[in-house]
Amino acid sequence: AISLFTDVATGQPQEHALRTAVVAMRLAERLAWGMDDRVVGYYGSLLRFLGCTATATETAELGGGDDMAVNAAFAATVMQPGFEELRVALRTVGAGEPWPARLSLLARMLTDVHGRERDLGAHCEVAARFAARMGLPAGVEAALGAAYARWDGRGVPSGLAGTDIPAGMRLAIVARDVDLLARLGGPAAVGRVLRHRRGGAYDPSIADAALDGDIADLVATDANAWELAMDLEPGIPRTADDAQSDALLEACADFADLKFPHTAAHSRAVADLAARAAAALGLPGGTAADIRRAGLVHDLGRVSVPSGVWLRPGPLDTADWESVRLHSYYTQRILTRSRHLADLARIAGAHHERLDGSGY
Repeated sequence: AISLFTDVATGQPQEHALRTAVVAMRLAERLAWGMDDRVVGYYGSLLRFLGCTATATETAELGGGDDMAVNAAFAATVMQPGFEELRVALRTVGAGEPWPARLSLLARMLTDVHGRERDLGAHCEVAARFAARMGLPAGVEAALGAAYARWDGRGVPSGLAGTDIPAGMRLAIVARDVDLLARLGGPAAVGRVLRHRRGGAYDPSIADAALDGDIADLVATDANAWELAMDLEPGIPRTADDAQSDALLEACADFADLKFPHTAAHSRAVADLAARAAAALGLPGGTAADIRRAGLVHDLGRVSVPSGVWLRPGPLDTADWESVRLHSYYTQRILTRSRHLADLARIAGAHHERLDGSGY
C-alpha cells in the first residue's frame, strides 16, 4: 500500500512500484539469483522512493509549486543526467514563471551539483531509516541507502560503485527503468536505454539479462499487478503482529508528514489525541486502538496534492480545492486495496467530514 503512495508522490501511475517488483523478480529468475538477493530486490523495488517526501518543498520550487509534475518529468533521467535532462529542465523548470525567474531557477538547478547530491542523499537516508523502523528484511536498509547509486560510481552516494552496491538495489534500478521506459516508449526504447546505460548506470549482467529475453515478457502484467506482486514475493511471506503493524503505520505517518516542514509529527499527534478521546468516551480498547491507527494514516493522501497548493497563501481557487478534496479520497482508496487496512481506510478517509454534511 505504501508503494502506491510513493507512486502518487513521484507523479507515476498507480502500481508502478508493484510492476517494478514484478519485473525485478522475473529478472532475478533469469539470473538464477539466490533468495537473499531476491528478497532485497523485491522490497527495494517496492520502496525505493520511500524518501521522496523529504525534499518535496524544494522540488516544488522548481516547477511552479508542483513537485509531482517535476518528479514525473525527470523520472527517465534520474540515472542518466545529461543532455536529455537539460531538455526536460528547459521544458519544466519554472514553468509559468516570468523568464527572469525561470532563468534563475534553471541556473540554480544546473549548477548546484552538490545540492542535487544532497537532495538525493536525503531521499536515501530517509528511506533507509524507514526500512529499519518497519522491520524489513536484512539488507533492505542498506539497499535503500544506495537508491541512486550507479555501477560506474557516478551516482549517489558518490563513489559507491560496482558490486559494492547491494545486488538487490542494482536489480531494482534496472527493473524500475524497464517498467518506466516500456510505458513511455515501448520495448524498443527499453532496449536502446539498456544498451546505452550498460556498464554506466546499470550492472552489465542485469542489463544483459533484460536484453537476452523478450522485454515484453518482463513487463507483461495480464493479472492484477497487486496480486501478481504478492504471488511473486520471494521466500516465506512476511506478516506483522499488532506491535509491528503499529510500527509500520507510524512510519507511514511520518512519510506523509515529511511533505512539509510544518507538519512534522502532525499525524502522530492526531492519532494520540483521537485515542485519548476514544478512551475518555469509554469506547472499547480495540476500537480506541483502531482509531489511533486510522489517525496515523489519515493524511497519507496528502502526498497526492502538489506542495504549492498546500502552501499557497490566501484562498484557493476551485481547481485547487478539488485537488485538496481528493487527498482524503486517495487515503481511503489506496488503503482499501489491502484487506487488512480496509476498516482503517473508512475512518481515515472520513477525516474531513462534518456532522452537518458540509465536509468531504
